[in-house]
Amino acid sequence: MSKLLIFTIIVGFLFTFCLGVSVGIFLLNSHNINESSENSEIIFNKSNTTDYLLCKNLSINETAYCLKNFINQYFDYHITKETNRTIEDVLLNGGDCYDYAMMVIKMSKELNVSSNYMRYDGLEDENGEKLYSGHRWATIWNNSTKCKIDMTNRRESIKCQTR
Repeated sequence: MSKLLIFTIIVGFLFTFCLGVSVGIFLLNSHNINESSENSEIIFNKSNTTDYLLCKNLSINETAYCLKNFINQYFDYHITKETNRTIEDVLLNGGDCYDYAMMVIKMSKELNVSSNYMRYDGLEDENGEKLYSGHRWATIWNNSTKCKIDMTNRRESIKCQTR
């Protein structure tokens, strides 16, 4: 074999290897783990609005996805007035970011999971006119992990971080 042929084979092999590694890295990085459907083995009965109690005694990540999967069966977004509503009322009648955040907090308390809500008040111009509306979402946590649960952010409704 000539040196040129051996060189061409080696360069071709290296190129193919590097291309394969690059494609593999791209595919791994483009898969958003936060949007996976953890706890898909839990089957919820939509006629039972207390089935979220099946999310008890799970890891904090699993609890976040379990609650998301349960709520998704009922999800119906529309703007409402900020009032103290029951879990069942929000599930059956829908609501906005405030309603869903408060509902996740109420569910979390029943699951013995620490929770709170985060609030963004929006942005107003110098005349007090709203430029961007406010927003609310829930956060659940334990000693090592916190998870943002934002049911109205359909692209990234769960985001968990290890502390």
